[in-house]
Amino acid sequence: MDTQSTTSTRPPPTDRPEHPELAAWRLKGFGLLRIAFGLVWAIDASFKWQPNFITHFTDYLKGALDGQPPPVQAWITFWIHIVKVD
Repeated sequence: MDTQSTTSTRPPPTDRPEHPELAAWRLKGFGLLRIAFGLVWAIDASFKWQPNFITHFTDYLKGALDGQPPPVQAWITFWIHIVKVD
């Protein structure tokens, strides 16, 4: 009986992508997306620290109650009682 070893002629896998320019483009794109999201988040945070938002926050929540199903109304009402400042 003749035994032959069956070895693959395929090279070992590497961590390098086949198209490095595509990988570089994706990394830059994801980096720019993260920066844009961070800027939007920072602008949103600046609005949250405005005195008008802080004093009328429960009014915003009460406005969200209209037209909601009862479980959602209960949840929003719960948070109104939690964050209410007397």
